[in-house]
Amino acid sequence: MEIAKVDVTRADARKVYCQTLTAGMAGAEVTFSFDDAWDGLSREAVFKSGSVKKDVLLTGDSCAIPPEVLAKPSSRLVVGVYGENPDRALVIPTVWVELGRVEQGTELSGEDSEGYTPAVWAQILDMIGSLEELDSENKETLVAAINEALKGGADREEIQRIVDEYLQEHGTGGTVKTVNGVAPDESGNVQIPTSGGNVEQGGLTAAQIAALDGMFKVCAYDDSQDVRGAYAAFQAAFGISDSGGGEEPDTPDVPDTPDVPDVPSTGLVTDGLMAYFDFRTAEYNNEGSGGTTTNAVTQGEGQLYAWAKNVVEVQDERGIHTTGRHFMYSHAGNTTETNIGTSMTIVMLTYGHVMRQGFNGSNVGARWAFRPGYKNSAGVAVYVADRNGSQYNADSIKDYNFCSYRVDGSTLTVNMDTSVETYHGGDVDDFASWNTTAEVAAVNGGNDGIYMTACAIYSRALTDVEIVEVAEFMKTLEVA
Repeated sequence: MEIAKVDVTRADARKVYCQTLTAGMAGAEVTFSFDDAWDGLSREAVFKSGSVKKDVLLTGDSCAIPPEVLAKPSSRLVVGVYGENPDRALVIPTVWVELGRVEQGTELSGEDSEGYTPAVWAQILDMIGSLEELDSENKETLVAAINEALKGGADREEIQRIVDEYLQEHGTGGTVKTVNGVAPDESGNVQIPTSGGNVEQGGLTAAQIAALDGMFKVCAYDDSQDVRGAYAAFQAAFGISDSGGGEEPDTPDVPDTPDVPDVPSTGLVTDGLMAYFDFRTAEYNNEGSGGTTTNAVTQGEGQLYAWAKNVVEVQDERGIHTTGRHFMYSHAGNTTETNIGTSMTIVMLTYGHVMRQGFNGSNVGARWAFRPGYKNSAGVAVYVADRNGSQYNADSIKDYNFCSYRVDGSTLTVNMDTSVETYHGGDVDDFASWNTTAEVAAVNGGNDGIYMTACAIYSRALTDVEIVEVAEFMKTLEVA
C-alpha cells in the first residue's frame, strides 16, 4: 500500500506527498524516484522516529515503512537514502525529509501484532535464500563468501558489496537448492565445503545471529559501550580464538556513522542562535515599563515584549498561557523590534493552535491558514495572497504542535507541523524582502488551554536536518 512518495535528486530528497500515518500501521510503503546520479548504486532507506532508527534495503523503487518507527504516536517520521557503488568510489547520503507526524491509531483489545524489521545484513541473507540458481559451481559460493566475511568482522556495506559483485558475475537462473551440490540440512543451514574439500557446518545459528547483531549495533550506534565486549561475544559464538600469544584482538573495522545520513542529536542547535525561550521556566514581567509584558531569554540575548500589561495568565509545565496578545523579539533587550536579516529561522513548540509566528494567521472554517508577510518596493508591509493551510482542527488544541519559519534570501519555508509550504520572492508581485522580524504567539478565538512552550530564534537559515534536530530537542519538553 503506497502511502508516500519521495523524489531523490543526488543528495537532495523532497517529499511529494504523504498520507496520514498512524501508530500501529503495517504494510505502508514509500516509493522513491531517483535521478541518473543513483544509477548503479546500492540503496538503503533510513527511517527515523524519535530515538528509533531502522535501515531497509531498496531492491526496487519502494519499500515498507518499518513498524518500529510507527509504534509511537506523536513522533515525527523522517527518511533519508544512503547509496554507494561497489568500490565505494561514489557514496551519496541524502538529507533527511520529514514524512509527517505519527498520529494515534485505533487500538485492538488483544495483543500487539507489531512486526519486526531485521538488521540489514540479515535482510541480505534472506534475499540470498530467494535468489535464482547461481552458476560456476567450481568457484567459492556466495554463501561461503558471506560466512567467511562475517567471521572476519565484515560490516553490512562489505556484505552488500560481496553480494553485488558475485551476482553481477555469476547470476543465471533457477532456485538455490544446493551449494556445490550439497543441500541444506533439516535446520535450513547450508553445508559449506572447506578449502580441503571436506564439508562442515556453515549456516548461522541463532546465537551467531544475536552476536553479530549486537556487535554491529555497538559499533555503529552506541559510543558509550566498549566494542570489545561485543566482539568477545562474537568470537565465542563463532568459536574464534585470539591470536598472537594472548594479545587483545583488534576492534573490528566498522565504518563511522557519518557514512549514513546525519542523525539528529538530542541537543539544541546553537550555531547562529540569538535567543531561546523555555516558557515553562522563563522569567516574565507582567508590568513592564511603558505598559508592556516582557519575557526574559533562557539562553542567548534579548527579550520578547507585548504592548499590554498582564498578558501572561498562567505559567506551568506546558509553558505560558496568555490573554491573546502576540510577542515581538528585541535583540537589544528593549521594546524595539529587531529585523534579523535576509537569513533567519524561528522554531516554536506550542500546546494547541499556533496563530502567529512572524506572519499573519487566520481561521478559515475548521482549518487554520497562514499568509507570510513581506515588504514591497515602497517598503510597505503586505501579505501574500496564497495561504499555507494547516491540518489543525478542534482536536489539535489538545496536543503539541511544532512549527518553523525559515528565510533564506528570497526563499521562505513555512512548516506548520505536518503542513509545509515554500514561497519564492520571484513569484510575488512587487516583492522586496520577506518579513524577518520575530513575532510569536499561541492564540485563537477563546484561547482556552493554549500555551507557548518553547521558541528559538536564529540569525541564519537552518538546514532541514537542523530543524528536525531542534524538533527532537523540543519534543523532550512535552508532557502527557
